[in-house]
Amino acid sequence: MLAKLKVHPRDDSVNAAVMARAKRCYESLLGDERQFIGQVMLSFEAVLNRQDQREIDEFRENFIAQLDQIEGERYL
Repeated sequence: MLAKLKVHPRDDSVNAAVMARAKRCYESLLGDERQFIGQVMLSFEAVLNRQDQREIDEFRENFIAQLDQIEGERYL
């Protein structure tokens, strides 16, 4: 029998997609918004490294909401 390999949370497709979105957003921003996204990305990496699924899910949802808000403001 093959053992099921556990995927690190940073390699999970949902988390990887959020980080990719954040990186695209980071690259397109300047100043305080860019610095803010950079800090949140670092915080998300720290949460992912702790591998607490509940904490990851909560942080990710808040991060998505922040990205939505920042991206929405750029197009108003």
